[in-house]
Amino acid sequence: MKYVSIDIETTGLDPLDNQILEIGMVIEDTNNILPIEKLPRFHCYIKHNEIIGNAYAINMNRDIIQKIVENDTEKYQILKEEQVATYVYGWLSQYFPPKNNYIKITPAGKNFNAFDKLFLEQLPELKSLVRFAHRAIDPAVLCMDWKCNDELPTLEDCKIMCGLEKSVAHTAIEDALDVIRIMRVATENYTK
Repeated sequence: MKYVSIDIETTGLDPLDNQILEIGMVIEDTNNILPIEKLPRFHCYIKHNEIIGNAYAINMNRDIIQKIVENDTEKYQILKEEQVATYVYGWLSQYFPPKNNYIKITPAGKNFNAFDKLFLEQLPELKSLVRFAHRAIDPAVLCMDWKCNDELPTLEDCKIMCGLEKSVAHTAIEDALDVIRIMRVATENYTK
């Protein structure tokens, strides 16, 4: 099975009022396990004319905002919001054959359906070019302690439960890679 681990960094929690600053996508093929460093990746920062968000999120993502402001396009892929769908579609089409002019993928991510997907669907043209399967893979359910936990574990909790480095980078690519790392450890027969 192929799936795409997706993570975004945003200016807040409201997909209608806040913005995506960074997108990271990593493709995992469970029938052809590659070393983490060789997995196909897509990464971009999104340049906005105006940043709209809440102070906490903007402060947390100040390094991302600085990279966008510096506009070093030789070092980083910095796109306008209206360019993102075309770039994502072009990258995904190398790994997933388009059907009827769109690509359907199985997404993975911590809380993808309730957060990342809602923001991504606000991007111009993305919904027409990339369709997300209704069911997303969330590694939290694999790390749940059903007797002790009252809620699903965080990404950091999942990493700890899987014996991985505890810290969470809060960068789109690293967090997307962490989901794959967790999946590889927590899923029986995944890498066999």
